[in-house]
Amino acid sequence: MNFTGLLRQRELADVLQKSFLTVAEEFNLTKQNAPTNQAFVTPESLKAAINNGLKMFGFMENDKIIGCIGIKASKDSSIFYIERLAVLPECRHKGTGARLLKHAFQEIKNIEGKKASIGIINENVRLKKWYITGSCARACCGFFRDVN
Repeated sequence: MNFTGLLRQRELADVLQKSFLTVAEEFNLTKQNAPTNQAFVTPESLKAAINNGLKMFGFMENDKIIGCIGIKASKDSSIFYIERLAVLPECRHKGTGARLLKHAFQEIKNIEGKKASIGIINENVRLKKWYITGSCARACCGFFRDVN
């Protein structure tokens, strides 16, 4: 689902804040030392990012957004940034993140993207392992031969 309405943007901002807060707390991130971390996103800053080319997609359960992901084209439009992958803490470990990631890869493929880039906090070993060997790796299979 692509979100453009203001009500859903508020809900998305809330999901992003709650989801990223666990990481912010783990790595001592604050609004002062990491102002762009999604734990501190506002509906207004999310709207600005959407107006600047970010496409947001969400995963719904009982008409409630429980996870989301965003994609944004680079300047050359063949590389896409996958951003803001978030799942509410109480909804994690059920495959939602992998489904969102698979959807993002499909969207990128549909618009003829050639590569995807995902940035994480390097010290987040658990997340890095998930991206490299877990559900993420399985979700990536078949979409790109050269994902860095």
